[in-house]
Amino acid sequence: MTNLTEANMADPQDSRRRPLTPRAKRYWGSLIGAGLLGAAISLLLLPLSIEAGHNIGTGDGGFFDPFENPINPTLAVLVSALWMAGLLMMCLIFYRSIDEFEERDYLWAGTVGWYAMMLTIPAWHVLWMGRLVPPVGIWWIFAIGLLSNNAVWMWRKFRK
Repeated sequence: MTNLTEANMADPQDSRRRPLTPRAKRYWGSLIGAGLLGAAISLLLLPLSIEAGHNIGTGDGGFFDPFENPINPTLAVLVSALWMAGLLMMCLIFYRSIDEFEERDYLWAGTVGWYAMMLTIPAWHVLWMGRLVPPVGIWWIFAIGLLSNNAVWMWRKFRK
């Protein structure tokens, strides 16, 4: 009689107990690592930026306003370097762990994210020129591109 792990590995429909392969560990580790890196940097910058905003009297109440206050230039360089090096490392690990099907999903998602930004920025700018919306916010554009990218990637990855 086979043990439970061997039985589950033989049944592709029952993935609840199958251990992750090394490729899957790298894949999910890179995605989770990139998210944790962004969260850690945001949590580091948020209190510093809020304090800087209080010191200079800014803070008009915008959602991304705390991230637009000035911070120490040395810290800005260090955090930027950490972000770029860390995210580049996560992207390389991710890209080396995907197959051709995942690569196609990734390219589709990136294309849709790019189109979302390319369509949104000029339209937003023209609406701003007509004084119908506030000035173009870089964080809103980033969020639109990222959310559309993630929506397409998750739809292509997790659809059945």
